[in-house]
Amino acid sequence: MRNPIPKAVLAIALLAGAPATARAVTAAAAPALPYLDVRADAAPTGAPAIPGAAAARGALRRALGRGASIDVDPVTGTALRIAKAGGTLTGLRSSDRVGATERYIRENAGAIGLAPADLDSLVLDRRLSAPGGALYLRWRQQAGSIPVFQGDLRATVAPDGRLVSLQGAPVRGVAEADTRPRLDAAEAVRRAYRDAGAPLRPGDASLVLYRTESALRLAWAVTVDAGTQTVYLTLVDAGSGAILHRQDLVSEAAPALAWGKFPGASAGGSQAAVDLEARGWMNSGAANLTGPFAHTYSDVNDNNAAAASEEVNRTGGGFSFAFTPFAQAAGACTDGPQCSWDFDAPTSWQTNRQQDAVQAFVYVNAFHDHLAAAPIGFSAADGAFENSDPLILETDDGAGITDGSHRDNANMFTPPDGQAPRMQMYLFYKNGTVSPFRDVNGGDDAAIVYHEYTHGLSSRLVTFGDGSQALGTAQSGAMSEAWSDFYAKDMLVNQGLETDTTAPGEVDMGEYVDSVPHSIRSQALDCPVGAPGSVCPGHGTAGPGGYTYGDFGRIKPGAEVHYDGEIWGETLWDLRNELGAPVAETLVTDGMRGSNASPSFLDERNAILDADVARSGGHHQAALWRVFSARGMGTDASSASSTTTSPTEGFARPADAAPSASLSAPASVATGAPAHLDASASQDADGVIREYRWDFDGNGSVDRTTSGPATDFSYPAPGSFATTVTVVDDGQNTAGTSRTIQVTAPAAASTPTPGPSAAAGPGAAPKAGATTPLATLIAPGRITVDRRGRFGIRVNFAARAPSGTAKVSVLSGRTRLGGASLRVTKDSSVQVRVRLTRTGLRALRRRRLKVTLKLALPGGGSATKTVQLRIGAQ
Repeated sequence: MRNPIPKAVLAIALLAGAPATARAVTAAAAPALPYLDVRADAAPTGAPAIPGAAAARGALRRALGRGASIDVDPVTGTALRIAKAGGTLTGLRSSDRVGATERYIRENAGAIGLAPADLDSLVLDRRLSAPGGALYLRWRQQAGSIPVFQGDLRATVAPDGRLVSLQGAPVRGVAEADTRPRLDAAEAVRRAYRDAGAPLRPGDASLVLYRTESALRLAWAVTVDAGTQTVYLTLVDAGSGAILHRQDLVSEAAPALAWGKFPGASAGGSQAAVDLEARGWMNSGAANLTGPFAHTYSDVNDNNAAAASEEVNRTGGGFSFAFTPFAQAAGACTDGPQCSWDFDAPTSWQTNRQQDAVQAFVYVNAFHDHLAAAPIGFSAADGAFENSDPLILETDDGAGITDGSHRDNANMFTPPDGQAPRMQMYLFYKNGTVSPFRDVNGGDDAAIVYHEYTHGLSSRLVTFGDGSQALGTAQSGAMSEAWSDFYAKDMLVNQGLETDTTAPGEVDMGEYVDSVPHSIRSQALDCPVGAPGSVCPGHGTAGPGGYTYGDFGRIKPGAEVHYDGEIWGETLWDLRNELGAPVAETLVTDGMRGSNASPSFLDERNAILDADVARSGGHHQAALWRVFSARGMGTDASSASSTTTSPTEGFARPADAAPSASLSAPASVATGAPAHLDASASQDADGVIREYRWDFDGNGSVDRTTSGPATDFSYPAPGSFATTVTVVDDGQNTAGTSRTIQVTAPAAASTPTPGPSAAAGPGAAPKAGATTPLATLIAPGRITVDRRGRFGIRVNFAARAPSGTAKVSVLSGRTRLGGASLRVTKDSSVQVRVRLTRTGLRALRRRRLKVTLKLALPGGGSATKTVQLRIGAQ
């Protein structure tokens, strides 16, 4: 693993003798070519045998113990994923998380399937810190300056340094690869355009190494601009000239898209004043719809260039253009949903052209801010659309062209970070019984725009080693559509503009554009497994009710990304209902950050499970498995690869062992004095402890329930009490233990009062002195601090904890030596990274420090813990 070598990119000029070809703006666009990968079309031969790998993997499984999982890639023979169910691969590691992870890779290279020489081909090219502190690393493989296509190794690391998982299937034998092309770049570009059936244009080509089942082959990676709506990434064999791989980089939505709120909706359907400059979406005095995050114009001739007549210019000091509704039965707009044009008056779209561009501009900027905020945190480090690559948004795309390729559609093209993405929004129409839609404009609907924007999010987070999106296979493409549906509707529900009660079938993706129900999607996003067919009708041979993994390829026979995406979309909505929106947003996004390239549904399931371990120590593992197993993605589900269109569903969950309970308590305490009870040494080997049930007098009834492991209780009367704690894990398994506490009468006491009632039941009022802690600090007695003065602790918040920001302080007497801030997350355990001040770090370098950790809650309330700090190795 060494310093990166810049990629060699050859910019190919228009070839001599080839005439320049203008874009044919009046011709209907040809259908996009299907995804191609010669490995998927080859007969399976089994994973290549790697000397010593089987023995090394067996040893690693034994060392990891129960829950260990090592999946092998069928093409490379190397480890696709190494993880431990609900746990981590390592304990607490050095504060240098990158160095510690690289040491682990070197120590376990044999189990991964790599030779020592292969490690030199790994170059760390992405180090992404997610909100909450989890670290996502990616090492790209390359031979000299030539990268390996789909050759990388990725790691998910918890904030406290524990390695959660490795994934990626790196390639063995890179150092011995032949890197001398026999086919030149110009010929590779020519063959790639010929494969696409498109007129030759200037193209970019770069050399890559491509692993097939039989060999590591040198290839040219060519970006093929095949038209205004189609861009391919094509790999051409640098020896034979054969096409090895082809994928469309444009995420299409026709005719199935995520629709949401719209003109005429009961909530969010009326125009309101918005100050674009005050929101930071537009520079002061900008002449048109240009800002730091987007440039919007009406590309009515679909030539991907902004003519002066297509810009929307500032008038009267601003951009206030009223919406003019078209109420006509022929367009399926009478009451409620309002049409924005009339298909029978072909130029009527011009009436609302400027209004629609402003509306879409507002949507993309609002969604940019939503994704950038916690808990999603889509930032410039992730590849957010800002700085050098703001979004190009083309509204009313092709409205001036009367052909079928510019109707009932929208798309998003997302190149690698640093290059501007392009979103195209179209008109929808109703023409008798020919079209099931309404005469509306896609840019008027928030959910359409949010859906397309989310294609950019997923395309920047799930990538090949060169940064290009890796969502071209059947299953990864379906998830791309599902993520777009989920994030769009999730935001609208969060805003209160969409209704989602416990009743199924409410989150309807076609509420605005569908004149015939269930045209955009076969059913609503909130269709749980077993939902009645009257509200969740299903489609194809999948039948009614919520979809499961085994329905892949059956909703629309032969597989189609929008239909099959409904399986994953409904699964994500289940996660939202099970965990709450903030936790679901967090884990789904972090799952994409930690995903391998071209993931299957099961790969992404695993990435979400890993994200939970990294984020909260596995606090939601049982809940996640409940959702995934109910949707047929249980432990016994299988899929040969992400190109598989008939995966095997399974409904099993991991075996869930009971926790072990431990309790620390004083041997004696005076009446009325607080007895500190601490069950933090309790453990759950395959999950987390979610609840602590306290029986202070040992009468068999629960007196208090906490989410944290410690509590205080003041006994009102003397006596001998068998104080008991019962711990409950995330699978509802329990374990209990007791300690006897002698409660003595205070010296001034003259008349003893009765002890706790033996008849008190679970529903009895809390005993005198009983208080439920709002938060508890979890930290060992001795903490190792890294050279920069950082260390990790955990805070358990009760369900009653106040909302807002809590602060942790490191105190030596009254002197503050460091601290941290964190958001209160009710009924959750949160990992916190604390940092010492320069004064605190200097003092610690001289000697070990005994300090008090103090947690201050918003609105008052606190918790403390005394610990000893010592400096650790770099």
